[in-house]
Amino acid sequence: MDPLEARRRSHRLAAATALAIAAGYGLALPLPFLAALFAVFLTSGASEAPGAKRIVAILLALALTLGIGVILGPLASAYPATGLALMAAGIYLSTRIATSEGKAPAGVLLAIGCAVIPAIAAVDPGLAATLIQAMVLAMGVALLCQAVAFAFFPATGPAPAPPPAPALADSQWIALRATLFMVPPVGLLLLDPTFYLPVAMKSLLLSREASTVSTRAATRELLGSTLAGGAGAVLFWMLLGLAPTLWFFALWTAVFTACTGYRLYGLAPTRHGPSWWVNALVTMLILLGSAVQDSAAGKDVYQAFALRMALFIGVTGYAILAMAALERWRERRRAAPTRTPEALPCS
Repeated sequence: MDPLEARRRSHRLAAATALAIAAGYGLALPLPFLAALFAVFLTSGASEAPGAKRIVAILLALALTLGIGVILGPLASAYPATGLALMAAGIYLSTRIATSEGKAPAGVLLAIGCAVIPAIAAVDPGLAATLIQAMVLAMGVALLCQAVAFAFFPATGPAPAPPPAPALADSQWIALRATLFMVPPVGLLLLDPTFYLPVAMKSLLLSREASTVSTRAATRELLGSTLAGGAGAVLFWMLLGLAPTLWFFALWTAVFTACTGYRLYGLAPTRHGPSWWVNALVTMLILLGSAVQDSAAGKDVYQAFALRMALFIGVTGYAILAMAALERWRERRRAAPTRTPEALPCS
């Protein structure tokens, strides 16, 4: 990538994420940190600003996708086996869409509508409706912040070619792995939707990242980025304590995101790939957003942070072990000799 374009992409990502933080908390949106997460998902791989028609289309598609989850929620509550089967099918389909060329954001949103929303709606339909409203508002804010960031840092070169879509057999295998990865967090949502929502969002990201790495690199890719995101959240929280205001929150967000962007787009030397840095950045934003919510509610921030970090490490460890077991099972199937029918005797 051209260094000028890489620098603009880094600054664009930092500006969009910081603006989303400022707008989300300034407008007192429900779950305001979701705006920053969507800004990262939308801007990290974008090469052009979204137009008005595209913004409206994305918001309508998001509302429709999340509305499916409200329908599946009562079904999962009344008929658990059928509901869970439909949720698993939705995760499988969303992963197939996400692995297609240039359709990763659509796959992530569809997975939220097919897994996260139904699990919450089965426990508390009112909370599910509130979460849908929060996500639609957060997506609108993220799209507007992305448009503003493109106005200040426009693209200077052609868009890089997207990675080729995997073969059909590999795409089916990736979708199966992602479906199995999402089983524990969906179960946790049925216990306490409010507390375990960040864990579910983290697991959703893991299910996408784990599908693109080998088993040998899983520990470095998944566990390493999770620990880096946690360490970044601790450092961010300490710096924010020097001046706990919204403007400093947005400023530190821009600084941390820009530092990540320089490594994400190859401006700074690093031994980790782009997905590692995106995972670390998203982990940091999830932990910070949850900590701010806990602080506003009068909860023990450090205790909640330690518990969430332990859960993050737990779901990451589960993803690594599940991927290793599935790969071993797949290799055994490939190595198993195929039986051929015996030749018929000649008369």
